[in-house]
This record gives sequence, C-alpha cells and structure tokens, in this order.
Amino acid sequence: MITRKVTKNIWFHELVSKEYLEGKTGISDYEMRLLDIGLLTDMQTIRDFFGKPMIINDGDKFNWRGLRTEQYDNYSPSSMHSWWKAYDFHIDGVDVEEVRQHIIKNRDIMYERIGAIEEDVNWIHVDSRYRPDGSLLRFKP
Repeated sequence: MITRKVTKNIWFHELVSKEYLEGKTGISDYEMRLLDIGLLTDMQTIRDFFGKPMIINDGDKFNWRGLRTEQYDNYSPSSMHSWWKAYDFHIDGVDVEEVRQHIIKNRDIMYERIGAIEEDVNWIHVDSRYRPDGSLLRFKP
C-alpha cells in the first residue's frame, strides 16, 4: 500500500479515500503540504489519551471520513473535508460520546487547534475552522 507516516500513529492512507490512492506510486511532498498538521497533532493527542486505535478511513466501510474529493457522492467544495481541515473518526472500544465529551472538556488545554465538533452523530467530527473568538463551535447535523 502506498502511504507515508503523518504522526506517530496516523498514516496518509487513513486520511484519504481508496479512490484517491488508485494508481499512485507514492505520496508527494506537495500533497503532504496541504495537511493541517495542527489538527492532526491534536488527533494524535486524542489517540494517545485513549491508547487505542483511531479509525478514520479504512478503505472499506469508512472511506470518506477524511479528504473528500469530487468523487464523493455528496461532495461540497465548501466542506471543511474538502480543504483537509476536517476528519471523522471513532476509537476502537470507546463510546463516541465519551470521546466527544473528553474533547469538549479539554479543548482549551489539550486541543486548541480543534475549532468545531459535531454532536448527535455516532462518530466524532472535528475540524480546524477559524473561530474569531477562539471558542469551540458545537454543531448538529
């Protein structure tokens, strides 16, 4: 599989769809420069806190939880996913609401790069949208 390490436990192929990787022979520095490493660093911190695998894209059931391109059925050019600034995930063996509440409670001291989190869904959505007042936006579908 073509991939590159992004953080201690997050790999490039987990951030993109299987369609994105089709025909690739490598991941370029040009592609890597687009990643929001601040958001990914916060996600690595979440993974470290829980000490269990974080599932973003697996190329199967979960295939569009990272970068969303025009190949995605519900593609929107204004989505944070389309700009490498949003990820959906879950952590193996941990209730999503426990993860969500941990992020909300500790956002100002551990996850300052997370600008928004989605509520009332059975996954975790975080993104790094700009918030002029620095607050965490909590939104629902």
